[in-house]
Parts: sequence; structure tokens; C-alpha cells
Amino acid sequence: AKKIQSVAKKIPLTALLLETDAPDQPSQNNAGKRNEPAFLVDTLNKISRLRNEPAEVIAAQTTENARALFNIK
Repeated sequence: AKKIQSVAKKIPLTALLLETDAPDQPSQNNAGKRNEPAFLVDTLNKISRLRNEPAEVIAAQTTENARALFNIK
């Protein structure tokens, strides 16, 4: 997943969304388990480390991005 990690580092935060591959593809942290949307925090934390940005900032912006994309108030 080196290409994906490279993109996650470089993409503008205003263009980033977070999602899981639930229920089929759990992250390495949850290998062997059924993937759950609650595991999204693993994705958030990985991106936070890759970008060296606080997870709270990324969570707030990606939530806003999703709301804008899906027209959620």
C-alpha cells in the first residue's frame, strides 16, 4: 500500500475522505476479524501519523468533506 500511503501524505486535506472496506477487508490491526465501521479510527490514526497532523484536525476536516460531498447538513 505504498502508493496509497504516498497519496494520503500529499493529497490536500480538503480533498480527503475516510472509509472502511467493511465488512470484507480489515486493517492489519484487526486481521482475522470481521471488519467493522468502528475500526475507521485505525485508518484515521494511520493517516495522522503519515501526515504528522493531529487526528482531531483530520477527523473534523474529513467529516466536513463527507458532509459537503453527500450534501449532509
